[in-house]
Amino acid sequence: TTAGFRPDQRAYSSTSRADRADRSTACTVCATATTAAVAKRPNPIPKGNPGNWANTNDYPSRALQQEREGTTGFRVTVGPDGRVQSCSITSSSGHADLDDATCKNIQRRGRFDPALDGNGQPTTGSWSSRVRWQIPK
Repeated sequence: TTAGFRPDQRAYSSTSRADRADRSTACTVCATATTAAVAKRPNPIPKGNPGNWANTNDYPSRALQQEREGTTGFRVTVGPDGRVQSCSITSSSGHADLDDATCKNIQRRGRFDPALDGNGQPTTGSWSSRVRWQIPK
């Protein structure tokens, strides 16, 4: 196997719906209550296969020599342009070089369809996942 993403990637998109007003009730200022909300995407969606964003070629050489493995959890902030603005470690592998390699590669290679605000405009959002660093056998 190779270093890459576990299948339990996080950051699921959901859409919200406006409550519909009871149509039998007379109302003169109810237009917003009966209009469906514009589709909103609270989280960015990865473009392509995130499993390719960190691979065996990215394995830190010292970690390979010392046969160190681990799983690094991370969260990225994605800008309205779909590029990673920042990366933070949410769960350490126990090895600083593996954690550093995670954010370095995700920031360099990660591309997203950005989150959308209530008006359907691109906005900043976050996405979380993990990289499992495993030495190829």
